[in-house]
Amino acid sequence: MGMNNLKKYFLAILIIMFTMLGCSEHDDSIVDVDDLVLKRAYQDINSSVRLCNINNAKIWLSKVSFKPNEDICVNFKNLPGNKKDWIAIYLKDSSNEWKNVLRWGFTNSKTSGKQYFKKLPIGFYEVRLFFNNSYKVEKKILFKVEGEQLPPLLTSDKSSYKINEPINIKYENLFGTQKDWIGIYKEGSSNEWKNVLRWFYTDAEVEGNRSVGGLLDEGFYEARVFFNNSYKSENHTSFEVVKDRIEPIVYAKDIYIEGEKIVVEYSNFSGNHDDWIGIFFEGDKNSWDSALTWHYTQGERSGKMSFNSIPAGEYEIRIFFDDTYRLEKRLHFKVIPNTLSHNIQ
Repeated sequence: MGMNNLKKYFLAILIIMFTMLGCSEHDDSIVDVDDLVLKRAYQDINSSVRLCNINNAKIWLSKVSFKPNEDICVNFKNLPGNKKDWIAIYLKDSSNEWKNVLRWGFTNSKTSGKQYFKKLPIGFYEVRLFFNNSYKVEKKILFKVEGEQLPPLLTSDKSSYKINEPINIKYENLFGTQKDWIGIYKEGSSNEWKNVLRWFYTDAEVEGNRSVGGLLDEGFYEARVFFNNSYKSENHTSFEVVKDRIEPIVYAKDIYIEGEKIVVEYSNFSGNHDDWIGIFFEGDKNSWDSALTWHYTQGERSGKMSFNSIPAGEYEIRIFFDDTYRLEKRLHFKVIPNTLSHNIQ
């Protein structure tokens, strides 16, 4: 740079400094500076300010210990202001690779401000600051999450779905990594990938709702939740897929004579091994203690079964599926005294 250009360069710096300080008046002798020199001086000053900010960049937390249900607020200042400066949370001592990022966000050219991150499970973590989309750590701070850990929860909106009906899954208290995921499996199958029927990533959500496409085969299924792309199931919920419901049918006589076996015919049952038929006094509640006598269907969808004779009275035959006390159907009958037997005595 020649002597004359060097003079213009320093004059340009003075103009910029006057402007930054809010001075509207200055010596007229310093205004003879062309735009190119002025632009270069401005860029050099701006770079110096950014360099100063890099050296003084700071991140901090309001506290070093959080509870599992608390969001994390990270404060920052003196950042260089790049559009893709970013802050992330990692497990303590994990590498800076993207696969280890638990929470993150760009600062969007801000030099100071706050960044909020969703709650984390119990453990030790680090907040790390990176500039300009790099993986070079500029600053980091350690913190921990402690207290009573809330277990991950998984529920379906229904216990029974029709074939091809969408299945709605609600989840809460997840780890919150980018690759937490939920899969649909046949009940009793292993967690191997080959057994996954439907699946989705939760995209770092700690809680939420998702719908997956319906299943084509009737049967019993489970939705299982996994953390961080693993195959270790953290929790599950069960549901059933059935054909359009067909009302179960049960037939028995209206009146039996005391001493006569009670014969029951049935059809359109679910086919579960533990579907069962019980006999109850009329008006008694649906409970194990109230059943006078009962039989499992052993998975038969239709058939006939007989019960030993019972004393005279008013009764109900009640139908239950899958070893539950959820009443599917009932049929009233009564047993009358055997008058002939009484006369003989």
